[in-house]
Amino acid sequence: MKIVTIGISPYILSSNGKLHSKVLKRLLLDGHSVASLVWSHDTSFFFPEEHDGKKKFYYEFTVDGQNAKIPVFPFRRGDQESIVIYEALNQFQPDLIVTIGDVTDFIFMHAVKMFYTPKLQWFMIYTGRSLPIHEDYEDVVRDMDGVLCTNHLCQQEIQKIFSLPSCDMSHVGVDTSVFRTIDPIDNTHDKFRIMTYAKNMQVDNAPMLMEVVSRLRQKIPNIELYVHTNILDKGDYDLDRVKQRLDPGDEFIRFPRKCVSYVEGIPERDLVAELNAADVFVSAHMTAATSCGAWEALACGCYPLLSDCGSNRDIEEELIREGAIKKEGILLRCIELMTTGEASLNICDPIDMEKKILGVYRDIKKNKGDQSRFSVFTIKYDESQFLQKVSEMSVRISRVNNTLCVETA
Repeated sequence: MKIVTIGISPYILSSNGKLHSKVLKRLLLDGHSVASLVWSHDTSFFFPEEHDGKKKFYYEFTVDGQNAKIPVFPFRRGDQESIVIYEALNQFQPDLIVTIGDVTDFIFMHAVKMFYTPKLQWFMIYTGRSLPIHEDYEDVVRDMDGVLCTNHLCQQEIQKIFSLPSCDMSHVGVDTSVFRTIDPIDNTHDKFRIMTYAKNMQVDNAPMLMEVVSRLRQKIPNIELYVHTNILDKGDYDLDRVKQRLDPGDEFIRFPRKCVSYVEGIPERDLVAELNAADVFVSAHMTAATSCGAWEALACGCYPLLSDCGSNRDIEEELIREGAIKKEGILLRCIELMTTGEASLNICDPIDMEKKILGVYRDIKKNKGDQSRFSVFTIKYDESQFLQKVSEMSVRISRVNNTLCVETA
């Protein structure tokens, strides 16, 4: 089967970029002929190959010791994107389109489904960040031939528009062969270590956590915060300046020692080591579509404190159901704010964040911090289950001409 994926570049180190990468690899391993249309692909950073006088880009990776590559067609977002995509589809003639992202990313699919011949099937991997779905996008949703949601809130939004009893949902999970508990970087330290993932963007809310940690030093003198971030990329803040204001002596806030950017990260083994050295993982993000960082932190034994939104709510429910925690309490209280497009952002209450971090500190100090239950919990949610669902739905959707929407046990 010929498949075209559409989404943010798989080289981009964001949750959707990494998810796109995993989906591409899985579809290729399934034996399909795969190509990809991508945005945010830096053509000055990733050099093309020359074929018959034409420049061609590829996504290259290693599978079972063998080099593999998938043709990539970069495009710019904007008024002309439908034309570019239409021309690329004419060139590749796919049987199925697989998109990864939010409904707002794929408004052009309405035109593609309406005018492109022969008829294409569209499989949407829905990582919704703009919720609730605005009525302007309902026609786009109805054009989908199958939907795999990454959290229950996304599933509920799709159900409202489809008017069907259920839609397919699967947690993204984590690669437990990579992210797991190991010997920490330094098991002799007396620090209370907090870690967070945060792009240099307002929606990831890193400055709030940095300020909360600075205030907590009065009650927890040995507190330390590691912000895994891309301070060298342009963003909404100068995080280095925020750090200098809050931690002028460079005593308790750390950034990556190596370059981390949207296209360049540290080796996974180093990231796993940092997570294993942390006591608590805090995510103050204002949206949560996949909670990829939280899943990785749990697999490495971190106690989670997560903003009360999206897929984070699913994690708390699953932790309680599996007995990894006894009651609610890992979600940080949020205030809902309507933003552009009438979508909701969830702003963490810094006072509640401070109280919950202090509570976890006292609990870990009392119980000596045995967090192995979190690592054991994630085994049931290995990413292989999500990717298996992608494989099954890709084949099933390509064979039908009507909308598919089924419940996952």
